[in-house]
Amino acid sequence: MAAHPQATDQCWIRHRVCLAKEVLMRHGRISCRAAHVALLVLLLGFAVQLKAQELDVRAYTNLPVGVNILLLGYGRSVGNILVDPSLPVEDLDARLNLWFVKYTRTIDFFGLSSTVAALLPFSSGHWEGVQTGVGRRERDVAGVADARFTFSVNFLGAPSLEARQFRSYHQGTIVGASFQLIVPTGQYDGTKLINLGANRWAFRPEVGISRAIGR
Repeated sequence: MAAHPQATDQCWIRHRVCLAKEVLMRHGRISCRAAHVALLVLLLGFAVQLKAQELDVRAYTNLPVGVNILLLGYGRSVGNILVDPSLPVEDLDARLNLWFVKYTRTIDFFGLSSTVAALLPFSSGHWEGVQTGVGRRERDVAGVADARFTFSVNFLGAPSLEARQFRSYHQGTIVGASFQLIVPTGQYDGTKLINLGANRWAFRPEVGISRAIGR
């Protein structure tokens, strides 16, 4: 069973950098071809989950068609990490590290602004706790965690636009939805209680609304 490290009793430092839309709007005179540039963003200090917390760049907003976004991230968690409550483990202490790479591309989906994304996480960690009926146990593991693939579409308030059209776009209310597929690519050992992967396929649908205020 995979670990679900949603940390408690600790102070998180969290940064999020979302540059794609600001760059395109700031340089409104760029050519359509230049609008297809790949933006490299380094994200540090995220609240980390082994199941690779989803990091969306401007979720449920509009971006020009053909924008490529590459995210590189790292996070570290130290302390009493919650795992699946059904696991017979108490007094758990962990040292967790997560690196991830995420690629997102904006596309035209029947006239609606949409994105496709792929996220691949790499994790390493040390767990130490008391297993019921066994005693104190330790677990060290490093490797690939479960990959995620996401398709999202804004079906209200966010038409598909080329870079030259996007200059005159003003956001109001946007309604969208996404579908995420979680693939069991993570390292898994059925004889261990805590693993990097869940060893099962999963999906997560989502609906979201965003609205620009003061524009």
